[in-house]
Amino acid sequence: MSIAALRTELRRAGIPDTEQPDDGTLQVMLDVEGNVQRAAESILANQAAENRISHDSQRYAEAERQPLNTHDSSARAVAPDSTLYTSPWVSIFWRALSLPFSLLHAAITFVLRLLRVTSSSDNIELTRFSQDPHAAAARFIESLERDTNGTTQLPQDRDETMHAMVQLPPFVPRSYSDALQLAKREHRILAVVLTSRVHSDDEYFRKNVLTDRQLVGALSSRDFVVWGGCVQDREAHRVATLLEASTYPFIAFISLQPRRSRTSTVITSKAAVLSRIEGSPQSYTSAGMLVSHINDVLLPRTLPYLERLRSERQRRDSERALMAEQDRAFEAAARRDAERVLQARTEAQRAESLAREREKAAAAAVAEAQRATQWRRWAKKNLVPPEPFADAAVIRLSIHVPDGRNLQRRFKPTDTLESVYIFVETAAEVEEETEKPEYTPTFKFKLVQTYPRKQLGHDLMHEQLGNICGLDGAARLLAEGHLQ
Repeated sequence: MSIAALRTELRRAGIPDTEQPDDGTLQVMLDVEGNVQRAAESILANQAAENRISHDSQRYAEAERQPLNTHDSSARAVAPDSTLYTSPWVSIFWRALSLPFSLLHAAITFVLRLLRVTSSSDNIELTRFSQDPHAAAARFIESLERDTNGTTQLPQDRDETMHAMVQLPPFVPRSYSDALQLAKREHRILAVVLTSRVHSDDEYFRKNVLTDRQLVGALSSRDFVVWGGCVQDREAHRVATLLEASTYPFIAFISLQPRRSRTSTVITSKAAVLSRIEGSPQSYTSAGMLVSHINDVLLPRTLPYLERLRSERQRRDSERALMAEQDRAFEAAARRDAERVLQARTEAQRAESLAREREKAAAAAVAEAQRATQWRRWAKKNLVPPEPFADAAVIRLSIHVPDGRNLQRRFKPTDTLESVYIFVETAAEVEEETEKPEYTPTFKFKLVQTYPRKQLGHDLMHEQLGNICGLDGAARLLAEGHLQ
């Protein structure tokens, strides 16, 4: 829904741009009526009534371009109406019925002006601050709290310094459109309270009616959104024009009501003005009258439908919450399945990698063993020195190996200890003519003299046997460790 579409509809109905309401009023009409067609019909009906009631026509036509003139209009007070003001024809009938009172009010006002009885503060120019809806709403609340030494905060929201303050209705510090949208969204009743600073009953209404415990208790329930304003501010004056307020204080109640579509049998919810109450705070707008109207008329006719809407909303919210929970559970299950698949894939890849590593290590071990065997065969032929004759100067060694064999051999005193290690390492191999492999031997055993026990370690590899103590003539050795 757009303001431009509503202006186009009004032009088609014969209302030029110069006579159309401002954008703010049009937006409020769209919010209240729900679509462009009904908003245009409501505006047309209002203008038709204004053409028949000259006093009201002048007041509404000058609402946005003249300084605000809000007078004490206690001569005309409208009693609470228990019917729903949802039809323009009802509004036209009521305003025609009130025409004599309107003319009387205009005459009295004219005489008072001639006698200069009216207050000089009647004409109040709109300031930038008063034109800001949110600032105007906040200023209205601050003014009300200051005048009554009260607070609009509910008891559970107060701090320790506010316990002694008078409790006021919980006015919301937001624009009228926002308050209306809040009431529609949460299926609550919007209570609109309009006052005028230049009205003689304004102070009494603020200090005696808006502080009444029963009224405050009723408006503080979860069934209400309370919005208020002073008609010297543009937003409140626009709302006063929209709701057809003629004197102050003025209270209106707005809520969603069922409406059947004109083109189908579908029943939809539409915001409607349930009742308007205006007049003296000592009679029509007294706390007792307002509480009675709320408890006896408003709530019995409104709450059943609102409760049904709330139940439907709660059901939808529960269904959405259930669907969201199911979606979360599905996503969690899918995530766990994906994690299991990923874990299984990772474990399979790890197992495959380990298998490849084992195969690679086994192949390397086989190749290493083959090179070691080839080296031992080559070393037995090329590195083990020839055994000297028995009649020569020799060293006789008897070497006991781990598999139980005793290896006996003669060595020259000039042979090195390494030659003995190679002899022991290659004793089990067959001598073979082969090429020297790319292999560096590592002896995994050590030779030890038996008595006295002495280890002939790898650090003595290049030592001649004749220079090693205990190997003169003959000796017994042990090969401790692992032989190939």
